[in-house]
Amino acid sequence: MKIPWPARFSDAFGSEQTSITRVDGPNVGLRIRGFDFFGLPSDLQPVQPLPPDARVALSDNGYLRNYVLEWRVPVLLDHASGTTQDGCLYLRLEEVTEIAAVLRTGGAEYRARWIQDRSDEALGDLRENLPADLRLRSCHSCALAEYPAHAYFDFGSLGCFRDTPDEVLGERVSLWGLWPKLTELVSETYLCPQHQPGGHRGVVGNVGVPNLWTVDHLDEPLSEAPPQPE
Repeated sequence: MKIPWPARFSDAFGSEQTSITRVDGPNVGLRIRGFDFFGLPSDLQPVQPLPPDARVALSDNGYLRNYVLEWRVPVLLDHASGTTQDGCLYLRLEEVTEIAAVLRTGGAEYRARWIQDRSDEALGDLRENLPADLRLRSCHSCALAEYPAHAYFDFGSLGCFRDTPDEVLGERVSLWGLWPKLTELVSETYLCPQHQPGGHRGVVGNVGVPNLWTVDHLDEPLSEAPPQPE
């Protein structure tokens, strides 16, 4: 997986360009105002204790709160003809529970039509809006992955079962019953060499708030050096 991923972090203290420089399963690492954070995009924690005057807002249990995180991920898309092409997937997470998705590829832009509550729904909405002969290749569209029953989190709760492909591909309804044979949790945008087209995900939920997010600012070149603490 190619990194860094250009990103922008915004909260009450302002907005700054940064990048996701580490991806470990469902977790990401990035630097915000000179300090390193790690975790799910919706559950970021400082790697080291922060000084009292650090310009970020933390919850009582030490997680970042009240922020917007936007980032850009390189992806592959499959054509029905058997060819592939590169694309960029743009994701926006606001207040932990509002997610927008936009895809740019081949000079065209496709988007989730609505602001969604979960990454599963946002990516499902986006995939429904793609041309019929174009498919996003990622863990979210893999037949060897599934969410736990009745437990949909914002990002990174997608279970990978690539170590038991024969059993997984023989299951016709849902994979959650195979949870004891889980290989690992993965990010929805991850991709491994064992990808199998298919999957049970992508049910569109919210259809109330249109997705009007613009993404051009995430195409700006990355800064040479991250901001340092004052």
